[in-house]
Amino acid sequence: MTIPVANRAAAPRPTTSVPAPTPESINRMFRRGMIMVALCLCAVLLLQCSLWLVKNSNYDAPAFVYAWAYNVEPNQVFKSPKPNDCEWEAAPFGDKFCHYDKAIDAENDVAGKPSVWVGWAKVDD
Repeated sequence: MTIPVANRAAAPRPTTSVPAPTPESINRMFRRGMIMVALCLCAVLLLQCSLWLVKNSNYDAPAFVYAWAYNVEPNQVFKSPKPNDCEWEAAPFGDKFCHYDKAIDAENDVAGKPSVWVGWAKVDD
């Protein structure tokens, strides 16, 4: 139903039960939005730092972490256990003047499937 042009001014305006926003409520919504943006940025930063630590440290992470960091399937991650012959408690007791650095090799196989190989390289001190 259309209202004729002459009667539009006299037509009753529809009412709503929602009050108009006040400056305080707008400020509150803005603060909440900024807090959510800051939390999201912190989460992204934390994820990026954890990826950097997995790739650049000697921490022996589980296979699913390498799969996530290198964007491959977990069954395409091949890990060798960290040797312990440089440890203090290994026979003979004492400092062996060596340690192991993590060596990661991310490559594609013959079929073009990506895979990640995690090994250890002995380094003399």
